[in-house]
Parts: sequence; structure tokens; C-alpha cells
Amino acid sequence: MALEHVAQGQTRFFTPGVAPDPRGILLGRFCLMTFPTLEGAVSWFRLYSSEAALDELLPNLTITKCRTALGSREIVVQIPAVSSYAADRAARLCRLVGGATYTGTAKHFVKYRDDRSPYGYDAVDIGAMAATTDFMVHGDEFAQGYVREGELPFGRLLFRLSIRKLPGGEQLEVEDRGELYLAVARGLSDGIIRYLWRNRVDAQAGLFTPSSSSAFDDHVRDRGYMWIRVRALPERILALFLGTPGIDVFRPVGASAAVAVGYQHPIDLASCSSVFPAETFHVFWPNDRVDVLPGP
Repeated sequence: MALEHVAQGQTRFFTPGVAPDPRGILLGRFCLMTFPTLEGAVSWFRLYSSEAALDELLPNLTITKCRTALGSREIVVQIPAVSSYAADRAARLCRLVGGATYTGTAKHFVKYRDDRSPYGYDAVDIGAMAATTDFMVHGDEFAQGYVREGELPFGRLLFRLSIRKLPGGEQLEVEDRGELYLAVARGLSDGIIRYLWRNRVDAQAGLFTPSSSSAFDDHVRDRGYMWIRVRALPERILALFLGTPGIDVFRPVGASAAVAVGYQHPIDLASCSSVFPAETFHVFWPNDRVDVLPGP
């Protein structure tokens, strides 16, 4: 198997389901990225979500566990090729985490463009696939068949990931303290509300008994607490609350989620807000806990 460089203005190709975009770059309907491990795919999601919105990809995004003809297993992420600009970003970040990027439409995916071939690659002499093969990728001097073994929905992956502690993450600047949330144990709630009122902190409060969407939470717990939204919280009060048992402080991430202060989710939650069901607000705690409140 060999690849040919696509020339500027070329219109005929051996690879089925591909065509030049307005920039002349060869694209199929999808980009397909292969990773040796799930950690590599998670790293790609982390990098991509920090640069662009995942929401535009999610309607046609799939994460698949696959087996190669040689018996090895890989994670394959397929995204819609919304434009060659988005594909360029995806391919660049994929290379950074040790993955490979291909483009195609159905069964055959050819190596995506790089510096050696700025308009992309075309696979010549494509042979028939084995009946047990679901799709093939065509790279430099090789063609690799894959068999799908199962899919991992993006939402399930998102909620399986643990938030990570950030060094110095509890030190918030003024703008970061503009809006915060407090989860206050019931026995402390009356005193905390009076304390906020005396210090003239703008706040709204409600009592909730949340459900849970954590993949690790297998039994029902009585988790009723006072949920308080505070604005412009002074630094000294933030430090006090962070050191008080029974009070947990959270930062909003987008319109539908909040993460414990001092922690960060591996994937930017604001970039994938469409994952969260309407009229819900997800609270990410340490120790793999996710509470679901009515909201926003």
C-alpha cells in the first residue's frame, strides 16, 4: 500500500468518499484518530477543549474500542470534519499526544495532511477488505484493518473522569471570586446565612437533596445541604470557608456545572455543555462524586 501526495487543484482520487474542500485540502465526512490507550484520547479531549468548543463535534462524535488485525487494541475517536481548520487543530493536538489522524467517510480512511503533503494524501491500489473488518486506515506504507468491539459514550467518559487538584488553585483573583457556590451542611446553614448577611455578601440560598450521576456512586446517600450562590466573596471569607469542615466551595464552569475550588476537570466542561441534560446543574466534588441539582 502506498500513498500519493494530493496536488493543488486535483479532483480525481482513488480513496472513496473524499474530496477537496474550498482550500483544496482533501477531506472526507469524518476525521478518525487512533490512540494506543484511553489516556491518549482523554489527553486529546483535554487539549482540544482548551482551544475550541467540543459541542460542535459532539452530535457526530464516537469513541470506539477497536481490535486490529494483529490483535492489539486501540481507542478510535471519530469526529465530523466540519472544516479543514477544525481538522488541522484536531490533527495537530493528536500528534502531540501520540495519536494518528485520518480522514474518510465510511470504510476507508487515509492519512490526513501534514507538512510533507499540505493538500493531503490519496491511497492508491485499495484492495478488498476482509469480511470481518469494519474499516481500514491507510498510512505511510501500510494499511491497517480494525474491528469494533464496543463504544464508549462521551458523556459516560466525562463523568468517569476524576477532577484533579491544582497547586495553588485555592488562591482566587478578584474576578474569579465574582460568583461562587457554597455547599453547607444543614447544621451550619443558619449560622452561615447570618454570617453572610452581617458581612453584606450578596447571596441566594436553597435547600437541596441531590441525585447523583457519578459512575462510582452505587447507593443512595442522604446528601441534603444548603446550596448558596455568593457574589464578590472577599478573600478572607473564602479562606475561612475553605478551612471550615462542613463547607465546600465551588466555581462555576459554564452554565451547567461547577467544580470544587482548587480542582479542575481534565476536560473543559464549558466546551461540552450540551452533554448536561436541560434544567440540571452538575456539581463535581473530589473523590469522584457528582451531584445533580435542578437548574440552572
